[in-house]
Amino acid sequence: MLKERHKTPQRVVEDVYISLNPVVNFSDRVATRMIFGCNFCGSCRRSCPEGIDLGALFQEARYALVKQGGAAPVFHDYWMRDMEHANKDAWLLQTPHKQATVRRVLFTGCQLPASLPETTAALYARMLELDENTGILMGCCGVPAEWAGDAVRRQEVTDKLQSALDGMGASEVVTACPACQRTLMKALPGYRYRSAIEVLAEANGSAYAAAEERTWGVFDPCAAKDVPSMQAAARTLLMKAGYRTVGLPAEWTGVDCCGFGGHIYPANPALMERIAYAHAARSEQDYVTYCSNCRDVLSAVHKKSRHIFELLLHKEEPLTLDPSYRRRNRMRARKLISVQSGAVDVCITKVEKQMEFFYEAAAEQALMRNLILREDVEHIVTEAEQTGERLFDPNRSVTIAHGRMNTITIWVEYMADDALCRVVDLYCHRMTVEGERHG
Repeated sequence: MLKERHKTPQRVVEDVYISLNPVVNFSDRVATRMIFGCNFCGSCRRSCPEGIDLGALFQEARYALVKQGGAAPVFHDYWMRDMEHANKDAWLLQTPHKQATVRRVLFTGCQLPASLPETTAALYARMLELDENTGILMGCCGVPAEWAGDAVRRQEVTDKLQSALDGMGASEVVTACPACQRTLMKALPGYRYRSAIEVLAEANGSAYAAAEERTWGVFDPCAAKDVPSMQAAARTLLMKAGYRTVGLPAEWTGVDCCGFGGHIYPANPALMERIAYAHAARSEQDYVTYCSNCRDVLSAVHKKSRHIFELLLHKEEPLTLDPSYRRRNRMRARKLISVQSGAVDVCITKVEKQMEFFYEAAAEQALMRNLILREDVEHIVTEAEQTGERLFDPNRSVTIAHGRMNTITIWVEYMADDALCRVVDLYCHRMTVEGERHG
């Protein structure tokens, strides 16, 4: 990001100060997008001879901007809603055999189940094989609230996790996500933390026999850059399974993050894309990583990438970028884990729709590009059909409806009859439509 903006650390600090202390009619919040464009990967701190940590500066700036009311909620609205889904509808707190307490808890995080539901369930099954006194907590660690600069909601998540872990009586937390481990160690330091790959690396490797002989380039997540034991465990696991590994070129001078960190996409989508493509071009080898976000971001730019748990647990799941399908994946993971553990079957309620929806390619791309939920689109269309508050374009034979969803206004172009709605395209903006005059 510093290269992109051609700024020295001193100038960055000055711009952040001006943004936090604007003078009416003289200065503005000049660094807002820069503040919300940091991946928090630690690259600047590790490369700076003076150890300047601009990530820490940007994090505190985010908290300050939110407190002042100077942050754009749209930068993080989707992620905050996603966190709420993970910690409410998809929340799972379970002990094996209905035990009151357990010694160890597997914390899956929220993105692994959204990307790889079957792999998540298989991982917990493997953890139970290694130690039957292992519970599971599927939810969000709270880092979306931290990256959004929302201290209040960050503390709410911490309190919920604290209550859940204390209620299970666990002394050890095994994390499936490096970013979750880093976040939890900072927020809840009273537990022993170990990564799932470290636990698996200590176990018998015969269970992880490779499905095929293959060489992989190991892509270390930024949250593991300061954890050499985690990096070593990943390579040990792959070696035990019979895979060959190669390191990525050492001359890399870019950011260590795949681009996902800090949830910079809404604030600077072009930067995230450039980071992802740059990482994809580092090696001709296919990548294996131990972060679901890295796996998804790299796969999205057409770099063959697999999660290490997919390889070891013999799963291969499709790339899922659609926000609504990711939520469904979480619910599927929740059900799979509950059923395989002998718990009460978790029913996934199917909402009855007044019409079926089909999304054309342009609309599907817009859903993923703008992080829009299908449920929101379908609510807008259904309401427009019921109220008649819609427009019709006779030249294109499409109906146009809009609705305000939290921080954005969504416009939907569609063709509908009594049974089917064909969503042609959609777009969104931050402006609020106060109302239209009729007649």
